Amino acid sequence: MYAGSSSKWDDPHQSPYATTKWLGEEMCKMYKRTYKLDVEIARFYNVYGPHEIVGPKGGWAAVIGIWRHQVANNQPLTIVGDGRQRRDFTHVDDIVDGLFKISQSDIKHEDAWELGTGMNYSIQEVANMFSKKFWIEHTYVNDEPGNYRKTLRENDDTLEKLNWFPKDRLEEYILQL
Repeated sequence: MYAGSSSKWDDPHQSPYATTKWLGEEMCKMYKRTYKLDVEIARFYNVYGPHEIVGPKGGWAAVIGIWRHQVANNQPLTIVGDGRQRRDFTHVDDIVDGLFKISQSDIKHEDAWELGTGMNYSIQEVANMFSKKFWIEHTYVNDEPGNYRKTLRENDDTLEKLNWFPKDRLEEYILQL
């Protein structure tokens, strides 16, 4: 099983992360076709949940973890860019369930299984969820190169072929922090 990324749907040459995830997928596909390697690709969409990286540790934390760190340190939430970029946030429990279903299935995907909720929120909407819970302010910082405008699950194969049904629980998760 290879952990792909929703960044595949944007220009992979905009960021080192997107490029390496794209290259990993291409290597898996090559080995699958040429050497009949039993490998499946699962593309993750903005995973959040228990045990996520909290804080700016090595640049690996996602927005939810970064904001959790900022809340804990009484810092304003930093919104990169204009806040209108949209992300399909997927709870880690749904990712695990999707990976389990893929691993238990005899169905092979020619491309990749998409593990996203199929709905997205603007970064500003997520900041508002945090503000509702923590009464915290936010500030805007300059956009970063490679910060794409939108992620949203691209196909429904995982739903249709594996009966995988993720739940939209982002606001519930933030409110229980």
